[in-house]
Amino acid sequence: MEKTLYHFYDKNNNLTSRICNKSDKSFILDIYERTIFNQVREFYEVDLEMFNNRFDADYHTIEMILHNNKPIGFYQIDFDRTIISIQRLFLHPDYHKQSIGKKIMKSIINWGIDHNYDEIRLMVWENNPALSFYKNFGFIELEKIKHKYSLQLLIKSELT
Repeated sequence: MEKTLYHFYDKNNNLTSRICNKSDKSFILDIYERTIFNQVREFYEVDLEMFNNRFDADYHTIEMILHNNKPIGFYQIDFDRTIISIQRLFLHPDYHKQSIGKKIMKSIINWGIDHNYDEIRLMVWENNPALSFYKNFGFIELEKIKHKYSLQLLIKSELT
């Protein structure tokens, strides 16, 4: 899969995105500590070395989500010929329940439809509250691998 950057913006709500840089590492680690690491800890020990290695390898393919030019989250999306794979989509907990995640997800779905993609896939921990967020968008469970669900949303119209 190719790592291509999808750029999000919502002028009405002063939301934009930009490419991540190395100075964003502490912000991303803070969001992980407040979110995903809590879920991971139920099953495994959190591996900060793995976080550091992955960040150093991938930071240039991560998009930072900004509100009034202040980082509030981030995402990483991979694209192949027919599938959009959301690798990461995180908002700082202070920005949960404000419809920002919904705006981003709707934008990704619409972009995928406009660019003739067939589906969107992602993995989510079984204990992640975001599981219901994705299911509300129509994602279905393809399989469960250890403590994660593989989810899929078909977006290609049968009429096209």
